[in-house]
Parts: sequence; structure tokens; C-alpha cells
Amino acid sequence: MVAIQFTDARAGTQTDALFRSLYGATSVTAATGTDALINVALTLNRENDPTALLESSWAERQVALASQTEVWNTYGANPLTYQAVIDYINAPANGIGASALLTDPGYISSAESRTIWLQLTPAQFESLFNTPLLTVADGSDVFYAWAGNLSLPESIFGSVRGLWVDQNVSVVTPAVATGVSAYTPPTGDQGIGNGGRSIPASPHRPSPSSSPPRRIPPPCWPASTPIAPRSICRP
Repeated sequence: MVAIQFTDARAGTQTDALFRSLYGATSVTAATGTDALINVALTLNRENDPTALLESSWAERQVALASQTEVWNTYGANPLTYQAVIDYINAPANGIGASALLTDPGYISSAESRTIWLQLTPAQFESLFNTPLLTVADGSDVFYAWAGNLSLPESIFGSVRGLWVDQNVSVVTPAVATGVSAYTPPTGDQGIGNGGRSIPASPHRPSPSSSPPRRIPPPCWPASTPIAPRSICRP
């Protein structure tokens, strides 16, 4: 479930009314506690603009994309910028701290992916975005949201391109079934589609037992010549 962002000017003074009318919420209160309630990804700016690559010819793109390591290093975030944002998150004086860094294996944070995943408590959310996190109840369902706009601290604002928010999402790495062993593919072609070049080509020759093709003699009159009934044409 994705948290809701309200940019309507009325949200600041009529939060309860908006949630009740739009989502049938039974209550809207400030989120409390020390548990991480919501996951937020900070997406950083690219170090290099990929427009030239995307507008190049197919052959040029294939050459540029041949080294995936080089692609990620070129079009990911600047490693120094990435580390600067991490350092800001880690600094206790900023009210967030290292505990906010999401280390679940289902979430990837790296300069190459331009992404820093965070898991935020209500206090950390407010410190980062200068906006309180709200608990919205809808019968037995509870989700988290905020009213108004979000803002980032000035020291990292220029480095962040966008946000991605999720909650109540379980990312689980599938376990290997009992009795199933890992399979290591052998070296070489993995199928006839991959090994087509190793099959020698040979021209098709009809079998000696095959019937020879029928020879159709050419007509013995011009195509425009009328033919009388029961006439016989001899070569």
C-alpha cells in the first residue's frame, strides 16, 4: 500500500474531513511509537544524462551497453553525492540516524541504482520531511499518510530527484524447496538455438528414390490463339 500525498490547500485545516470523505476513514491521528512504520526510497540524480545514448542508433547502443558495469557506473548517481546523503542520514544531530537505513535483502540501496531505502519511525519521518506522519484507520484497516507537501533538508534537497513510498509490503527471498539441489549449467551452448553456428550447413539433395519432377511442355500455340473444341496439339 502506498502512502497518500495531499497537496490540496485544504489539507492543512481539514485533514480529518478529507480522509473521511475520500477513504471513509473512521479516525485520523498523529502516528506515535518507536517502530518503523513506513519505507521511503530517496532517488538521487544521475551523474550523466542518458539522452544521447537513448537517441543513438541500435548498433551504437549495443556497443555502449556491452559492459553493464560501465553502464551502471556512468548513469547511476555520483558516489560522492550518494555518500553525502548517507552521511546526513547517519548524523544523530539531524534526527534520523543509521537505524533508518533499510537493510532488508529485498531492497537495494546503491549509488549505481541511485536509490537509498529508508525505514522510518514517526519521529524520523518528521525530521526528514518536516511533516508529521499520520495514522489513518478505516475499520479494521490501518495505513499511514501525511497532509500537505513534503520537504527535504536544504543540504540534501538538490541531490534528490524523487521519492518512492511503500508500506505493508512484504519482500521475501524465496527459500529453496527441501530436497532440491542447486544446478550449475555446463560450459558451452545451452541449447540448439545457442549452438546453431556449430552445425555444418549442407545443401539439400533429394533422395534417389524420390520421383523426378514432372516436366510440363510449353504450349504449341500463342496464348491468344483460340482453340477449337476437341482439337489436338502435337509437339
